[in-house]
Amino acid sequence: MHFGCEDKSALDAAAKYVRNLKPDAVIVTGDISKDGLATELNAACDWIRSLEAPAMLTPGNHDVPYYEMWGRIFYPWDRIRAAQHGIQCDAWHTDQWSIVPVNTARAWQFRMNWAQGEISRGQTAIAAAELQRAKPGALRIIITHHPLDWPNDAPIKGITRGGVRGLRKLADAGAELFLAGHLHFASARLFETPRALNRQRHALTALRHEPCAFTVIRRPEPRSSRLRWCTSSKVFVKLRARGSSGSTRHANPERLRRSPQSRRQRFPARIKVGVTDSVLNTRA
Repeated sequence: MHFGCEDKSALDAAAKYVRNLKPDAVIVTGDISKDGLATELNAACDWIRSLEAPAMLTPGNHDVPYYEMWGRIFYPWDRIRAAQHGIQCDAWHTDQWSIVPVNTARAWQFRMNWAQGEISRGQTAIAAAELQRAKPGALRIIITHHPLDWPNDAPIKGITRGGVRGLRKLADAGAELFLAGHLHFASARLFETPRALNRQRHALTALRHEPCAFTVIRRPEPRSSRLRWCTSSKVFVKLRARGSSGSTRHANPERLRRSPQSRRQRFPARIKVGVTDSVLNTRA
């Protein structure tokens, strides 16, 4: 979203679409502001609330005081916490889903690039414990800003510290779907752990020449809908639907093993999953 350099016409069109759809939930995977200013964060959260749908938000690396060292050190999350009232930010459990957010953004780090992410062992343990609260049959979702397993061909290079370890432990704890942002492009992967087959998807961000986009996730239908902003006609255009397996071109066979047979067994309903800051609709 990156309020501070937002495309107002795209935001207006997206809001209208979401209000007409009346989804069960809207999931925003961070970077709602450009520089972490209070005005940007307030405007972004006002827009999310205007969607008239339950929403969940996890922060991104742009949501701290971006160019303010004092703010990064002493009050990195105060502004977004003040802005996000009325928006779900903690684990969210219903009969349909359990959505567990993990904040992978850091105000500062012992490395040069502070924009990269990290998931600690403590965060992993807390998220794994939350997954155990899921009701039978509920879809178990982990949302982060940074991808836990970084695609090799992502336009932004980097690594999420503790990411692969966290991904495997959370998958073993029952997570079925991982939603992330940050990378400024869309991708999807299936991967296996010794106990389960899972999906990881990355958001398409309205930045660096990528058009605005979002994805509608439906259960238990077999396909998801991706809508991309057309700058010339000023409308969202529905792209050709993909199967629930999405694209697997980013999978690293040495780290992520995929099995078509296991995929059919694990997800017989072909649950639809999302690619971007997402709209979740569990209505058949």
